[in-house]
Amino acid sequence: TIYSQLGTNFCTYYALSYGYDTWGGWAVSSNRNLSSTEYTNQFSVQASSANKFAVGYYMNYYGTDVPNVTFDMAVNIKSADMTNTVISYDYCSNAILPDFYYNIIVEGYLGTTKTGTLTVNLTDVSDWKRVDFSSLGKVDKLTFTPDSNDVGDWGINVPTYFCLDNLRYTL
Repeated sequence: TIYSQLGTNFCTYYALSYGYDTWGGWAVSSNRNLSSTEYTNQFSVQASSANKFAVGYYMNYYGTDVPNVTFDMAVNIKSADMTNTVISYDYCSNAILPDFYYNIIVEGYLGTTKTGTLTVNLTDVSDWKRVDFSSLGKVDKLTFTPDSNDVGDWGINVPTYFCLDNLRYTL
């Protein structure tokens, strides 16, 4: 767990793979550098304002890289604010594929039972977007999986980053 507050846990992993540092899951950031689209700026939000927020990253190398949020007890999930990172927004803005899309698939779980699935389109999102999660119902886990029609031999070509803030729920 990289960050935990009031029983809400954001998990991450880190590894040294083939001489490169790799990570997946979540990072905590307050970076709002809109001027660089280099990977050294991977924790920067594409938004008009930012305090502390979570950056999700899906690498899909180890098979356990899906960003997820767990709860110490079941909660009634309500909503969250989501947007792109600067890197993912830049890629989406310059995509030339016809009918291009970049989505985040959010799945809710209560134990091992899936409670629902929600598709959040981030294709042209350049600021915080309030997303209604209430259709997922009572959950103790949320997973966030990127999806796009721009894929190659190694999977999605879009840099699979996104930002999450103000996760709301009731007990």
